[in-house]
Amino acid sequence: MLLLLATAVAFHFAPLGATSRARDTVPSAVSHIALADTVARMTAHSDDGIRDSLIRASVHDTRSDVAASADTVPVRKRRRVVAVEYSDWYGRRLTVHRWASYLTLPLFAGNYATGQQLLDKGNQAPEWAIRSHGPLATSVATLFGVNTFTGVWNLIDGRNDPNGRKWRTTHAVLMLVADAGFTTAGILSNEAERSDSRRRLHRTVALSSIGVSLVSYAMMLKPFRHD
Repeated sequence: MLLLLATAVAFHFAPLGATSRARDTVPSAVSHIALADTVARMTAHSDDGIRDSLIRASVHDTRSDVAASADTVPVRKRRRVVAVEYSDWYGRRLTVHRWASYLTLPLFAGNYATGQQLLDKGNQAPEWAIRSHGPLATSVATLFGVNTFTGVWNLIDGRNDPNGRKWRTTHAVLMLVADAGFTTAGILSNEAERSDSRRRLHRTVALSSIGVSLVSYAMMLKPFRHD
């Protein structure tokens, strides 16, 4: 298009002789103005067309990029939510379970103190240690029995709840291991009164059971608890 316009302009301005130039001075000036106006309009229309084409191409590319981005966005899997209903008795058993755990802690301290006196001094231990160690150990066994009963029942009652299931199960298993340890320590208690080696074994088993139970107890406290 521009080549044709240039040819027309060149042809229009080509010299035709002195006489022709003198005769056509006024008409040529008018023709020059008309031709320039025509060229300007055509150029403007051409620029508009080119601009519109560029805009359409840009919009098309943008839409293509957006579509491609939407296709490449990773889709996250939705987490399955399971509704679990607990009975009122679950809450009551949990309250009893917690209070039994709280009361066991000072009993651990009392058993350790009295047992250490018996281990170090034997029959020469203070009267308070000799008289207190047995009842303290019995109290620990009783509270552990309550905790075992309420804990296992609540574990079965909440078996369909996936939230923190592995953590609760680990807690229960550790407590059952501690139960077995305390039972063994109780069996050794009679022999511990007559044998120094049995007293030390009794002490080792009892302290190991206390350690396992404390780890299991701490698991259910924040910030260690996982639900």
